Amino acid sequence: MKKYLNYLWKKKIMLLIVLVSSFLLGFTISSVYNTYNSSYSIRFTVNNEAADFLTLNDGKELLETQEALNKKNSYYKDINVKKMIDKKDFVVTYSSITKEYEITTKTSYYDTFFLAKSNTVSTRAKTFIKTALNNYAKKNNATVSYSYNDILVETNPLPTYAIYLISTGTLMLLTSTYILITYLAYKKYGDLLLEETSKEHIYKTPFHKQYWKDALKVFKSTKNITTIAMLFGLMLICKFFSLPSGFSNLGIGITYLVFATIGMIYGPIAGLIIGLLSDTIGYFLIQQSAYAWFFGYSIQAALTGFIYGICLYKTELTYTKCFISRILVNFLMNVVLGSICWGIVCSYTAEQTYFYALIFSLPKNIIYLVPQSLVLYFVLQALAPILARYNLIDEEQIETIIKKRKYLTAKSINNIDANN
Repeated sequence: MKKYLNYLWKKKIMLLIVLVSSFLLGFTISSVYNTYNSSYSIRFTVNNEAADFLTLNDGKELLETQEALNKKNSYYKDINVKKMIDKKDFVVTYSSITKEYEITTKTSYYDTFFLAKSNTVSTRAKTFIKTALNNYAKKNNATVSYSYNDILVETNPLPTYAIYLISTGTLMLLTSTYILITYLAYKKYGDLLLEETSKEHIYKTPFHKQYWKDALKVFKSTKNITTIAMLFGLMLICKFFSLPSGFSNLGIGITYLVFATIGMIYGPIAGLIIGLLSDTIGYFLIQQSAYAWFFGYSIQAALTGFIYGICLYKTELTYTKCFISRILVNFLMNVVLGSICWGIVCSYTAEQTYFYALIFSLPKNIIYLVPQSLVLYFVLQALAPILARYNLIDEEQIETIIKKRKYLTAKSINNIDANN
């Protein structure tokens, strides 16, 4: 057990990442669930009992209100009134005891925005529903009096303590799974995983002068430039293939596998240049977006290539390195920088950009984090021996992988001999 604990301590960075990311996963899932399932409620009374506000359930008044508001500005065009009516997510009820009407509606249909004058966050629901009620009251010679000071009351299905309980439960589950996997790996490979070997061509960190000299030498070789050009062409071809992720306009593809391979072979500087060129040329080649080319996305792609180079170049190939590279790419590049770029392109407010990141970008990148990092690791693990054979990477980068294979081969031979 002591040896296993020593092995687990060697994986302390990965363990810390699992702890933090699993808590964030639980927090994100529960927060997104709240976002999609929370509701607004509005209570009001009318001074004319002949006016039947229950007829608002048919949705006709809501559609007319949206049409009227859209003539003044386009703020309310994104409210999907037809879907709201079809799914009965806008319901008016009446209490004969309190003589009050109550409207309940899902918050997910209404965007929020920041009021600079009062430094507060408001919602389109307040103006939209209030306008619909006032218009209907005017038609029926009635006056509406609201029961709440803020008109809207938001109700979340999960209270704050439940979100933290779910986050803690996810942390315990995923951390226990990770510890179990490392224990099984240790049982399989034994003391091999605790061996310390000196690798003269491997850098523990990129903060080394020779590391950057090696990264710059890449462009002095015709062979390297030719290979980079071939991989670059493969990257552009991969951009044609993308599957919907289920989160807004965001898709998933295999381009990142080629991108990471370039970073592993040629380093962060090559990754930076390739990222810049691939986004720029890829946009004008494919033009999948209805929006104009935006330089921010080229910066995002360049920094992504830089991250792959920093994490995978001249270092031992491990799942931890692949996982860290995907964490940096998914959260810093895709969620933070990607959402900012999309907000600028679509002329979103800061508040709208935040909610786009929270509702679409963050969940997608968290959910696909582990699958993408696993695929990345297994693909690089399969390619690494071939790349080492052609001197594209140093064999020291895959020394542990080779040792594991030899260890398992010897173990299986010993088992066969023992059985015979």
